[in-house]
Amino acid sequence: MDIRGRKSWLINSVKLAACAIVVVTIAACVPQWARVSDANATAQTESGYVATLPAGWVRLSNPLAKNESLASRDGVRVQWLVVGSRKAAEAFPNIQKQAQKNALPTELADLEIAEQIALMKPLVIKVAGSTAVTVAGQRGFRLLTEYKTETGLTMRRLTVAWLSGDYYSFARFEAPALHYFQRDLPAFEQVLKSIQLQKT
Repeated sequence: MDIRGRKSWLINSVKLAACAIVVVTIAACVPQWARVSDANATAQTESGYVATLPAGWVRLSNPLAKNESLASRDGVRVQWLVVGSRKAAEAFPNIQKQAQKNALPTELADLEIAEQIALMKPLVIKVAGSTAVTVAGQRGFRLLTEYKTETGLTMRRLTVAWLSGDYYSFARFEAPALHYFQRDLPAFEQVLKSIQLQKT
């Protein structure tokens, strides 16, 4: 191989290596789906709470949402659940409200309703039930809402949320009211039962 050939080979090798680095970097940033197993079942939040996702579901690994874990059994168009947290000051971004540290569960539920209404416009959100609950020793609320998609399908969303320190933590489950919500609700209830403050 002459000098010109070596130079060309070296330039092509550098270009190929650079392309490989770009591909690997992009792949690392792209959300990935993985089946939930014992090895990856733990959902961790920024607030320090952990939960166990349902075995056999698939979870989304999203580098841009490190402290929010999304999982689905049959695809997010059918059903999904999410466990996560936000800073209390950024708890309700669509209505630009924060969660006050001394807020009652009913007050937080009202803000959550307003947040869902703002997020889902122009779809109409209907409140089907709201109660105060205790989650991992913290006072919170359990809110059931419904809305109809543009095709007329009724979707049901169950939100359980609580305040702890500087964080607003939550677990949500959504599925069509017909068949899927009741079928997969027990799996979500197990997720709720598993929520605890991570031991340090």
